[in-house]
Amino acid sequence: MARINKRYDERGKLAWAQGAARDIYKDAKLQNSKGVYFKISGETSRWFRHMLPRHMATWETEGPPSSARLEEVYSNVPPFNEWRFVLLAFSGPNENYVSLAHEISGDQLLEVAISATGEPTIES
Repeated sequence: MARINKRYDERGKLAWAQGAARDIYKDAKLQNSKGVYFKISGETSRWFRHMLPRHMATWETEGPPSSARLEEVYSNVPPFNEWRFVLLAFSGPNENYVSLAHEISGDQLLEVAISATGEPTIES
């Protein structure tokens, strides 16, 4: 069973969560939240703006594969419990500029912050 620790703000809105990447990816409340940021739990690293399954991450950075390659990609998708994920951070003149990508396992413990006002600060 998925175990995600969640904290809510004084208005009852989801503000923070911690759990395995795979569980966070499947969590409907997190997926339907706006202003979601991800970071590897316990690290004083940067916040990432998106988390994508590894087999789809190249689409975000390089565009979708050709129709011939698309079938190959989907025929080789591993079972969900073996998925790896990629955390993406964007910076530059627009949201189409990837500045950092970090591949993680589905078991990697992540922290998630929900912030409507921009990137949250990192607490060590």
